Amino acid sequence: MFQDKMTPKERMMRLIQKKPIDRVPVIPFSKGYSARIAGISRGDFYRYPAKAVEADAKLRARHPGLDGGPSYGWADYGAWDFGGEIKFPFDNESQTPQVLKTPIQSPEEVSQLAVPDPRGNGIMQLVFEFSQIMRQKGGRAMVYLVSPGNCAASIIGKKDMLKWILKHPGQLHEVMRKATDYLKATTDWFAEEFGAENCTVYLGYPIESNQLISPKHFKDFFQPYTRELHEHLLSRGIKLCIEHICGDHRGNLEYWRDIPIPPRSIITIGNIMSLRDTADFFGEDYIIAGNVSTEILAAGTPEEVKQECKRCIDEGKELPGGFVLMPACNLPAVTPQESVDAMLEAAREFGAY
Repeated sequence: MFQDKMTPKERMMRLIQKKPIDRVPVIPFSKGYSARIAGISRGDFYRYPAKAVEADAKLRARHPGLDGGPSYGWADYGAWDFGGEIKFPFDNESQTPQVLKTPIQSPEEVSQLAVPDPRGNGIMQLVFEFSQIMRQKGGRAMVYLVSPGNCAASIIGKKDMLKWILKHPGQLHEVMRKATDYLKATTDWFAEEFGAENCTVYLGYPIESNQLISPKHFKDFFQPYTRELHEHLLSRGIKLCIEHICGDHRGNLEYWRDIPIPPRSIITIGNIMSLRDTADFFGEDYIIAGNVSTEILAAGTPEEVKQECKRCIDEGKELPGGFVLMPACNLPAVTPQESVDAMLEAAREFGAY
């Protein structure tokens, strides 16, 4: 049986530096599952950053060898920050916090929508506390953002935003402008407090999936603001991003050519997309991560999980920019512990270099 020859920190550092590593890394992308392992509610995990850090430590004690840093944040934020209301999942009925009330209910309200200061406000204050703890422990500050499009969707409401693409394009652009300004201000805050060289920026793109919008609408409404945000990240000295291209973005890829992502960043994809095709598009300056089926992780047998991981490893192991084995999206909270064990077993059995 293969024995790890590197620590998780050594393995990830060498991967980013494009140096040889002992085996394929395994990043769990775990939030609700970590809460379960730690014996706390998902509400406590999200509401109290210190408990999220403690939960991650217990996750890694249960599954030695997991790579990457702790996961935090959630996809549907922007609403709380701009004055809406959310509900934390203290009852564990939902995987993540949910929006109860959006900040605006009609296009007529857009002009009165103010861009808030991220300091001491909403989710960003929690993310800041999380990063403070990580820095105190010698880790990196994690700037958990969402894309400008997903921030706008949270402010407007997802269903309404999709309608606004056709019915109220001017007001949608105005909300996208304000969402982008808010995300840029957040980046400024973290870069000033922690130093850009100590920050990793996480960005997720669920609303931009072609399951929801067309490539043309991505080009017209979402790509310009995504490009602007990345240009700002680079101008502030950010050198590492984790980009979670969630869902089906095959039709959008051509419009990513003008979006400047820092070299050696990690591009994570869902299981609708091909690891190899995505790597061919982004090139050898980028690490590709994915794309183990979350359905199999949650409901499959350990052997089924292992074979699904083998599929990913066979496709990704020799990608020129590097590869990380990772769930296609957040590790489901109900995932059996044996499934996570099987991911690590697969990486050691099939992913050794």
